[in-house]
Amino acid sequence: MAKTRLSNEKREDLLTWMMKQYDEKHATRLDKPKAKAVKAMNAAIRKKYPEADMVVLRKYDVTRKDRCLRFVDAETNQFFGFDWGYQHEPEDLADVPAGRGCRSDDVFTVTPAGREAIEAMQSAREAAQSERRQKERDYRSFLEASRFVEDVHEVVPLPEDMQRRFMSGSPLVPVNEELVASIKSEFAVAA
Repeated sequence: MAKTRLSNEKREDLLTWMMKQYDEKHATRLDKPKAKAVKAMNAAIRKKYPEADMVVLRKYDVTRKDRCLRFVDAETNQFFGFDWGYQHEPEDLADVPAGRGCRSDDVFTVTPAGREAIEAMQSAREAAQSERRQKERDYRSFLEASRFVEDVHEVVPLPEDMQRRFMSGSPLVPVNEELVASIKSEFAVAA
């Protein structure tokens, strides 16, 4: 049976699917550092904007969750910031009065332990982003080296709908044994 040529469009579709699988598998990796950072941030925010005051502001819908926050360490008086990124603020992050934002002069005092938690979150997030970029490069390299959809399917078991969409069927001719083994182990189906 003839093999199905791996076009650029199919490569992009496969890469998108592989990265989605990667993201789902690693979705909870930042949960612990994120929870600690949010707890530290909320304590600092509520020290400046007490919950009793925020209840009144929420009643009139004049609050917001800020994605970028600035802090000062209570012991060292060092300033540092944290940016959750556009539309990535955690649901459980404390709100602040509306009209604030990334360009506001709000600086929240945080304990050294709080600073450590926030910096641990930043480091964990940077490590996760770096690992994700490397994994995307590995996947892209594998897909670029593969000539046929069947070659990819031999290493990465594709779901049936993708098989029907992309394949005409045939076995694999491996590309790079080390890379193939690494990717195969990541997508191994639990027996």
